[in-house]
Amino acid sequence: MSSVRIPQPCPPPHPLPTPRRKFPSHKPTSLPTRTPAIAPPTTTQPSSPPLLLKTLTHGHRRTHWASTIRHHFRSKDHRNCIASYHQMLDENIAPNPKTLALVLKACASLRDLRALRLLHNDALRFKFDSNAPVAAALLDGYFACGSPALAHQLFDRMLHRDVVSWTVVISRSYKDGLFDKAVRCFKAMVEEGVAPDEVALVSILSAVTCSGWLRYGHEVHAYLIRNCFKYGKALATNIVNMYCKLGRIEYADRIVQTDARDDVGAWTALMAGYIASSDLYPALLVYQKMTNLGIEPSEKTISCALRAVSHLGSLSLGCQIQGFVVKQQFELDNHIVSSLIDMYSVCGAPARLCRQLFDEMPMRDVVSWTTMILAYCRSGEGRAAVQLFNEMRMSGVPPDSVAFTAVLSGCSSSGLLCEGFTLFNSMVLDYGIEPTEEHFACLRNLITKDGKLEEAYEAIEEMGIKDKSGIWQAFLGACRVHGNVSFHEIAERKTTEY
Repeated sequence: MSSVRIPQPCPPPHPLPTPRRKFPSHKPTSLPTRTPAIAPPTTTQPSSPPLLLKTLTHGHRRTHWASTIRHHFRSKDHRNCIASYHQMLDENIAPNPKTLALVLKACASLRDLRALRLLHNDALRFKFDSNAPVAAALLDGYFACGSPALAHQLFDRMLHRDVVSWTVVISRSYKDGLFDKAVRCFKAMVEEGVAPDEVALVSILSAVTCSGWLRYGHEVHAYLIRNCFKYGKALATNIVNMYCKLGRIEYADRIVQTDARDDVGAWTALMAGYIASSDLYPALLVYQKMTNLGIEPSEKTISCALRAVSHLGSLSLGCQIQGFVVKQQFELDNHIVSSLIDMYSVCGAPARLCRQLFDEMPMRDVVSWTTMILAYCRSGEGRAAVQLFNEMRMSGVPPDSVAFTAVLSGCSSSGLLCEGFTLFNSMVLDYGIEPTEEHFACLRNLITKDGKLEEAYEAIEEMGIKDKSGIWQAFLGACRVHGNVSFHEIAERKTTEY
């Protein structure tokens, strides 16, 4: 790869922390009393009785606090993790690098920049800043706290930048949408002689996939081939996904057939690529090849196969896949059951069959509810769709934008004007969901279907929504369809008021 320099970042608004005072070159064992960066919660109880702690030796107390901090971190109790760290310092117990790295990660999770800068001071005072896990945790912490300039300044100051530090910069650049920067960082890492690990490669492949730059994808793939990288599961899946997304599905197919024959994730990514390209029969052929090779499909694989069958409208193929699922005693999770419901409804099966599958689900998320609502809509049972939607709300599952689109389409297909406007009003006022063009299209179809313009006009007037411009536009479209001049003029005037 060509040598590319990473541009120097803009100077941050505040310089990075500097040591408060110099410590001896040997490993420090005590600290002066200091004010905690985050005050311990008033409800926090000491992890062990104070009398017991007094009986422990200095080394045992260090082990005790390290264990306590590790426990809080694993429990995602980040505030108590940091509070325990400061209690340890107040007892003049110095941390080790592993403990400090955990506390830095807790700060990153809380996005507390002030606490992170104080911990950075500690890293400098104890001379842990050159420790790889501590440096990587600091770097990731500044990114997480919304200070990329400080992160890049820290990265540029590092005397030894290992693969973990490079990976943090690459992955954070990718997550922030800076795909070009992620690619340039990867090239610079290789030029410095740092060999990327699988995590770095997965991050750069994801960045290339999102950027749409096929040339960079070829460069990364060529690097893997030149350096004889073995395709781990995540790596193979990401390469296949990259080629599928960038329009080179034949390359993805070749990789699966030659280098990733035993990787179910790669096979599934290839199937998804064919489905996204509307190549449904090739997608099912991939599924057939995989099962013939004795590779057990995952839940995602089954969902992909059922999605292909849904697009084809082949109920017999869908039944075959369901038979395979039953025979292999697959655990019917939400993804598989939702895919089965969708397949049956699209292929014209009666809604009662879909409802039977739905009722057997132990846990239902918003996707499951929405899929069943759509099944009722496809069978023309709009009232049943509205009833199920209300059941979902009563069960404590909040509807999202897609769920509202589904139930509004059911109202539209069944001519449920009042119910449709009531639900639309609730979507905006009760759930704060911004209406999309799909929602307005459902309203327009709802008004147009039976031509109840006067009833629709009254319903719009009674709605509590402040901005009704999109709704009046939908009403205006219905007036044009029915050729109602008087309401057309009213709707035109209303749309200009917003």
